[in-house]
Amino acid sequence: MRFVSSSRFDLALFLSRTPIGRPVVDETGLTGPFDFTFQIAPPNDPAAEASVRSAIAEGDPTVWTDALDRLGLKLESKRRQVNMLVIDSVERPTEN
Repeated sequence: MRFVSSSRFDLALFLSRTPIGRPVVDETGLTGPFDFTFQIAPPNDPAAEASVRSAIAEGDPTVWTDALDRLGLKLESKRRQVNMLVIDSVERPTEN
């Protein structure tokens, strides 16, 4: 299984949408597009690919941390302030 970047590929956003379970914030300080490819399963190995797909489906974050290690990146857990919308109540609109 391969992932290939493009100039519009946002790795932090992609990882936030995976079953990591947390927002991912890019703190690398790197700017501009970077082209990269990383394998998270050996090519032409259906058993390994099935295992990776299963781990992704189960929400195992080590799939992503292992792949990021090969890119020289790592995920660090930190406490940060985030903007959040809180809705106190909801009412149906009334007819005028």
